Amino acid sequence: YTNNPAMQQAAAYRLKEQQRKLPAFPRNLPASVVAPVAVALNGKNGTVMGYTMPYLSGMEVLLSYGDRKYRDQGGIDGNQVAAVFQKLHTVVREVHQEQVVIGDFNDLNVLVDGNGEAWLVDADSMQFGNFPCRTFTARFVDPLCCQPDQLLLTTPHNQQSDWYAYNIMLMQ
Repeated sequence: YTNNPAMQQAAAYRLKEQQRKLPAFPRNLPASVVAPVAVALNGKNGTVMGYTMPYLSGMEVLLSYGDRKYRDQGGIDGNQVAAVFQKLHTVVREVHQEQVVIGDFNDLNVLVDGNGEAWLVDADSMQFGNFPCRTFTARFVDPLCCQPDQLLLTTPHNQQSDWYAYNIMLMQ
């Protein structure tokens, strides 16, 4: 952000918003959402300095499942891929039932374990209450949330935009 005042200001705003957002993070999300568990506070002034969340190991990004060579080398057939997406569908539906929108939903924010279970990461950017998700990945953003002539969010993410991203991942 050096020599970019607009980016510095945006980062400062995000850090300020995280002071309220992280303590208010929904606690009733599905277990397969790797969400903040506890916040780390500055002992002097009580500001949020960070957060803890579960550690996952032995995972692969969903992006890899779109690579035929990866699937062939790993012995992953079409039925296994379909099962991953069926499980992911359930997770997305359960997240939405809690009035949370994933927002920056993409194949790098979905991890798959050795049992074919789908895990959502980067949950701190999810949208809930008065906390919008301001981030997106160009390939997965619903064009209805952007200006027609440029890649800039003009309306908040919503459940339909999550399903748009889900379908892009599925078609890959």
